[in-house]
Amino acid sequence: MKQVLDAGYRKTLGTMRNLVSTTANTTQTAFLQACDRAYMQLSSGAFSYQDAIRMAVRNLADGGAYVTYPTGHRDRIDVAVRRCVLTGVGQTAAAVAKKRAEDSGCRYMELTAHGGARPEHARWQGQLVQIQGKRTRKVIDGLKVFTLKEIGYGDGRGFKGWNCRHNWHPYYPGLSTPNYTPEQIARAGREKHLLQRRKVHGV
Repeated sequence: MKQVLDAGYRKTLGTMRNLVSTTANTTQTAFLQACDRAYMQLSSGAFSYQDAIRMAVRNLADGGAYVTYPTGHRDRIDVAVRRCVLTGVGQTAAAVAKKRAEDSGCRYMELTAHGGARPEHARWQGQLVQIQGKRTRKVIDGLKVFTLKEIGYGDGRGFKGWNCRHNWHPYYPGLSTPNYTPEQIARAGREKHLLQRRKVHGV
């Protein structure tokens, strides 16, 4: 719990406010507070994410059915709360995993892979990312090595950003074994194209 809170505290520059890093219009304080409450309920382990979201939606029901972002985009309350809570928890879990790896002297994290990944994520899924030290090798155990900047860590469009389902785990060259074969990674990338073709052809 201390690690979770410390990660959330650092992420929000010590304010312990808006832990889910939502870009919702700041005038909608009720939405931000509901997301923070749901995030803490879920992180504490006291509630499942379904229960935390359900309570947040119920509390927001009187304040309007939609959340409007500065871009003009609108989301239904249940969609916005679910995205914010899951993204915030995922970001904190990633920060804790990274800190543990650094404390143990681990320099690399292996990224997970899944079918249907967006193109900019598909290029690095299943590969390695270097989290500390000077970058020296571009391929380790057959896996490409990316930097934190290259996978968009800390950017809403990148790793652990909006709706990102990827995760990472410590990887020790010479000791660890890749979780995916090149064929499995390629197959996951092809699944995206199959889904797009089905939508186009109505399959």
